[in-house]
Amino acid sequence: MAAEDAYLIAVSRCAVLTGSVGGVLDAAQAFDPMGSTVMLLHTRNHAAGSDGQTPTLKSYLVAERHLCNSARSDAARAVVVPRDPLETAGTPVTTAALEATPLVRASRAVVTSLHRDLRRGTPSNDRVEHVLINLVVQIAREQTSTLPHIEEENPLLVRVHDLIDAHHRDARFDVAHLAEALHFSRRQVYRIVGDGVAAMLSQRRVTTASELLRQNPELSIAEVARRSGFTSASQLRLHMNRRWNMTPSEYRQAAVH
Repeated sequence: MAAEDAYLIAVSRCAVLTGSVGGVLDAAQAFDPMGSTVMLLHTRNHAAGSDGQTPTLKSYLVAERHLCNSARSDAARAVVVPRDPLETAGTPVTTAALEATPLVRASRAVVTSLHRDLRRGTPSNDRVEHVLINLVVQIAREQTSTLPHIEEENPLLVRVHDLIDAHHRDARFDVAHLAEALHFSRRQVYRIVGDGVAAMLSQRRVTTASELLRQNPELSIAEVARRSGFTSASQLRLHMNRRWNMTPSEYRQAAVH
C-alpha cells in the first residue's frame, strides 16, 4: 500500500506515516484514493545536520495532496484522518502551512512517539483513532481561531461577511471603507468584530485569486492580483505564500496536475 520510501501503519480509518515527503504523500494517496481524508504533515529538511545548521522544521494541514509544496525529498512524519469529523465540527478543511504554535510543536512529538509505539505493537485502534482525529481537529480550529465566526444569530458579523464578499475585489476597499458602510468608526469595528477583520478581507482575496489561477490559465499573475483586490502582484505573492506556502505560479502549476 505504501510507497517504497514511506512506512504506513493503518489504524482503522486513520494512518500514521513516516519517510520522505514524496513517499508519504504517495502512500496517503494509496491509503485514500477517493480524497476523503486530511493529513497533518511535519517535515524536516533533508540536509539537516550535514553542515551544522539548525534543521528547518515545517508543518502543514493537507487537504489537497497536489497543493503541498514541501520538497519531496525532505523527511516527513504524518497522520491521516477522515475529513468528515472536521466538517462536522464546522472547521475549514484546506491546505495550508501551519504556524509553529505550542500545539503544532507538541503534535510533532506526539506523531513521532505514536509511530514508534505502533511499530512495537498496535494499541487499541479506537483509542488511537480518537486521539488522532481530535489532534487534527484542534489544530485546524486553532489556525482559524483568530477570525470571527460568522453566525446567523450575529447580524453584524453576517453584514461584515456580506460586505467583504461584495467589495473585496476593489483594492481600495479596506477596514475604513467597511466601517463607513456599517456607519461605525474603525475603533467600533475592531471592538465589535475583533482584529481578525483585516485577515478576513485578505483571506477572501486569496480565495478569489486561487479560483482565478485555477480557472483562468490565460490571465497574468498581475491581472489575477488586480481582479482579486490586491494592489500588486508582489502583494498577491506575499499572501499566497502565507496561505498556501506557494507562489501564485507554483499554485497554478500544482492545480492543473
